[in-house]
Amino acid sequence: MISLYHARLRRPVTVLTLTAAVLLAGHALVAQEPEDSVPTDVLRVDTRLVQVDVVVRDDDGAVGDLTIDDFTVFDDGEPRKITLFEVTTTPGEATDVRTEAGGTVPATTSNRPASTGSPISATIVLLDRLNTETVDQPYANSQALEFLESLDGRHQVAIYELGAELRLIQDYTNDRDLLIRAATGLDTRVSGQLDASFGAGATGGFEANRNEVGLDQDLVDAQSAGTGIAERGTADLDQQVAAYFINNRIRLTADVLYAIAGHMARIPGRKNLIWLSGRFPFSFDPTSEFLSSEVSAPTLDQLERTARAITDANVAVYPVSAVGLLAPEFNQPTAPAGRSRRGRTAFDFGAGSGDRFEQTPDSTNTMQSIARMTGGQAFYLTNGIAAAMTRAVDDTAIVYTIGFSPSSEEQDSGFHTLRVEVDRDDVTVRHRRGYYGFGSPELRTTDSEVPIEDLVRSPINATSIGIVAIRERLPEGGTSTRMAVSLDDLDLEFVDDRWKGQLEVATLLVEPGDSASGIDVGELTIDLTDEQFLLTFDVGGYPLFRLRNDGAFLRIVVREPSSGAAGSMWVELR
Repeated sequence: MISLYHARLRRPVTVLTLTAAVLLAGHALVAQEPEDSVPTDVLRVDTRLVQVDVVVRDDDGAVGDLTIDDFTVFDDGEPRKITLFEVTTTPGEATDVRTEAGGTVPATTSNRPASTGSPISATIVLLDRLNTETVDQPYANSQALEFLESLDGRHQVAIYELGAELRLIQDYTNDRDLLIRAATGLDTRVSGQLDASFGAGATGGFEANRNEVGLDQDLVDAQSAGTGIAERGTADLDQQVAAYFINNRIRLTADVLYAIAGHMARIPGRKNLIWLSGRFPFSFDPTSEFLSSEVSAPTLDQLERTARAITDANVAVYPVSAVGLLAPEFNQPTAPAGRSRRGRTAFDFGAGSGDRFEQTPDSTNTMQSIARMTGGQAFYLTNGIAAAMTRAVDDTAIVYTIGFSPSSEEQDSGFHTLRVEVDRDDVTVRHRRGYYGFGSPELRTTDSEVPIEDLVRSPINATSIGIVAIRERLPEGGTSTRMAVSLDDLDLEFVDDRWKGQLEVATLLVEPGDSASGIDVGELTIDLTDEQFLLTFDVGGYPLFRLRNDGAFLRIVVREPSSGAAGSMWVELR
């Protein structure tokens, strides 16, 4: 379901490799004398804090003069004491970041985009091909490009494309020219799974080539086992195939949104997901119910897991319909010959049957539910898709973050409804509508359950552990890149006056123009004195290794076996 976006060639990570002890020793002269005991600001405390981003607007735009006394937060109807209050404001003057192709490389890059520069928001644009008909995709592409052209340097934006697999178009950047270059000339993709979801004609594709519409091995095996699936060849089979693919699309979409939520969880500031799609197969409302005969039990589990991940990461989702009212260049009153807009089937919420521009109540209700549950806003029945996407990032102008801590005896695994009131007339208040309790950690899947090779291949960076790439000049000429990891994100043990821990490290080096692949995986033991531990905060993190910059690409993944936390990123070595 996920794919790498560069060609790959195995090359062992040995060039200019230095041990952490040597690198730390090289900085010892500038280190400050450690205190007798480790300061409390480097110790992590496991607190159960519920954080809610709140956007408040009036007729003139964002409201920015509110204080903690203006807010009241209710948890399942009960008022809570606010223990966290922060106001984040986008700089009034936009920093227009533009570089020419092949421009300068930042001195420091990170897998947490907002940690290395001035932008205070992170936005992912998800171009959903899996759930969008081909005839709607060119218009969606043009509108996404128009949105990118309107950006300035205040916003970090990444672009992903969901088709048969998830593909990274452009990683986080506030460089508008880089984003525009990445999005220019995007192609359309036929979603065989979407076509098969409507049933009619699915058996023809099945009989001609049993994987032509993306059938997975379970359905193929059912035919091979002589269960009668091939012999029926009737509307009954079409319906069975359609239900199968609807269920499969829901699971694939939920799996991608789960991965995106995990990626954004540790990113500071406002986090937006602009989901540009023709159909939205589910919402995050826990009160929504699917019939067990329509959605499989594993799919129901995956939907709950995804809802929890989106909620835990505090990501605001902005569903944007890729179906405009009228787009003369791309959308005709009737579909081109041989193509037609499909009707809506059970729990497949998209444009309605008949008129291809009709939006059904189910469709708009689902989009509104997605936005309401996450604190975003739904946009549909509009040709102004680009303007709608711009309004989503405009919500980062002023963001109030409030937080409270439930008592230990109140912690459970259920869904809690949130309501935030503001002591101000004539304002609109938007925030996520709830959170899942902390009582059942087994309901949360960690990166420890995923093979580390899959984390290497994933186009989505893991952010639970911070990684930085520091570009440095070499004495003999040229430059190198030093990789380091944040110890503040690890569960280190303090044993016998030393900080101890373990890390798994996986690397993949990609030479320009090569396509062979190979992943190196190893283990790293951390064993530091107090002085060395504190020094890592002065030198950018715990040093892993250093590589000469020769134009290659490096994929690095670090994972802590004890907690399952992981971090990953791509680094351009130039």
